[in-house]
Amino acid sequence: MTWAVLEVGRIVFGNDFFLGDYKVGGYIWEVRNMKMLDSFIPAKGRLGLWEYEL
Repeated sequence: MTWAVLEVGRIVFGNDFFLGDYKVGGYIWEVRNMKMLDSFIPAKGRLGLWEYEL
């Protein structure tokens, strides 16, 4: 299979499908209005969510 239908009815295909994990019971993040930062944010490589004061 090269596509998936999410619970909200959205069809995922192409790079979004191949780069994601769309197993039943999993979660996805939908990101909108992304903007490029002026400079990189230093990160220590830890997993999880973290905050950074811009």
